[in-house]
Amino acid sequence: MWFSDKVEPDHVLQGNELLIHETVVHENPVPFDGELKIIGETDEVVAVDKPSGMPVHQGGGHRVNCLVEILKKQDPSRFTFAVHTLHRLDRLTSGIVILGKNPDVARAFSAAFQKHDQEIQKCYLARVKGNFEGSDVVVEGYMRCVDFRVGKFILVDSADGAASKDESKDDASATTPSENTDSVEEKKEQVEDKWSQTRFEKVWYDEKNDETIVKCYPKTGRTHQIRVHLESISHPIANDSCYGGEYKADHPFAFPLAPHANDVPPKE
Repeated sequence: MWFSDKVEPDHVLQGNELLIHETVVHENPVPFDGELKIIGETDEVVAVDKPSGMPVHQGGGHRVNCLVEILKKQDPSRFTFAVHTLHRLDRLTSGIVILGKNPDVARAFSAAFQKHDQEIQKCYLARVKGNFEGSDVVVEGYMRCVDFRVGKFILVDSADGAASKDESKDDASATTPSENTDSVEEKKEQVEDKWSQTRFEKVWYDEKNDETIVKCYPKTGRTHQIRVHLESISHPIANDSCYGGEYKADHPFAFPLAPHANDVPPKE
């Protein structure tokens, strides 16, 4: 705190005196070098390719090193409007992020996401361990946080199900889509345990590395949902060390660490 002259601790501010509080803030870096790629734009939205390791918006230890703020700094003449995040991707997840240019667009997208009727569909690509059996698999269950310090989740069969990691593997339900007749809306939300559902499609098996590329279609949007669901059926994301994978820096596809958001296609 600075004054023009030295003062005592009990000094009362007078007219025209200025008090300044200076602090040094060290912000966590993000693994990014270059410019963010804008892959599409209309009068209402902007589509941006978000790299892995970069948060979408301010929060936690990031106020400047996030997608929205970097875009504003990268092209201030272009981003003169208030940017609205229409959906989010985890910091470690790479992929397409769609930003709205006005509040009406943000409200419309929010309503469409909440309908759960495929008007808007999220799709992720994930590289998982092992040969993914089945071309079309649905995993569902209740998400439970078992370690609030690091945000560790497991999947249980019911809101009152077992909370241990080993038991959660038995509780996870993997079936074909035709066997799931209950809609997400018919599942009761719990205070702590929240219902979740993801559909997976096998794309390609890499026999050399014993890994599979799968498409992931989350019906709900829980924290770490895709990562937890894949671990629960013994096909964790290959380099996700938090949920059964093993990070290998020398792997040809070592980055990103999490799924890739492939597209958010509209209903045809």
